[in-house]
Amino acid sequence: MPDKDVYRKAIGSLQYLATNSRPDIAVGTSILARHVSCSTVADWTEVKRIFRYISHTKDKKLKLGDTNFIMQYDTQLVGYADADWGGDAEDRKSNTGYVFKYLGAPSTWSSKKQTLVTLSSTEAEYIALSEAVKEGIWIKRLLKDFNQHVAEPMLIYEDNQNCIRLLKNERSSLRTKHIDVKYNFVRDLYHSKELDVKYCPSQFMIADLLTKPSEAVKMRQLSLDFGLV
Repeated sequence: MPDKDVYRKAIGSLQYLATNSRPDIAVGTSILARHVSCSTVADWTEVKRIFRYISHTKDKKLKLGDTNFIMQYDTQLVGYADADWGGDAEDRKSNTGYVFKYLGAPSTWSSKKQTLVTLSSTEAEYIALSEAVKEGIWIKRLLKDFNQHVAEPMLIYEDNQNCIRLLKNERSSLRTKHIDVKYNFVRDLYHSKELDVKYCPSQFMIADLLTKPSEAVKMRQLSLDFGLV
């Protein structure tokens, strides 16, 4: 069995990197951090694998700013939200991932497990979208505190079309009426034109990098789209 103190220190170091400059290790670190109190040899092997990956990619840096992005979106706050339905094999809770870009630069991102078991991929995506919207509202307030102009509405890309239909439909169906009312504030923001949600094909959904481990080719492409070069 691995030493628990050493395991905690290793996870703490990885979390610092994942939070500040290496979103490509965020989901792996998030999954391994759930086992700090009961880590196994397999967990420790995965931790060392992430350290080897970092060692081989230590020249990667976040690119802050993109001329083409600025020309297309001006000063609009743009987010990407995604969920991996039932990603945790133990309790079947889903993973949420989202990232926001401002002036072409990734400003904040998150990878974490949802607090409840969802009954469909649409529900998991809807909850991930609501978490992203809350973060986006906070970023807008922060930018305005720094006297930065933020164009309206806030734009978030989503790769689940049923989730977008649920957002547009003001009536609840039998399949969605169980969704907690606290997540439906997103619908109010959408209908008041403060929020715009558009479809993004899964192959271009950069938040997918934050929901589940990916194979090497896809991970390299998503990291590049994220701004990690």
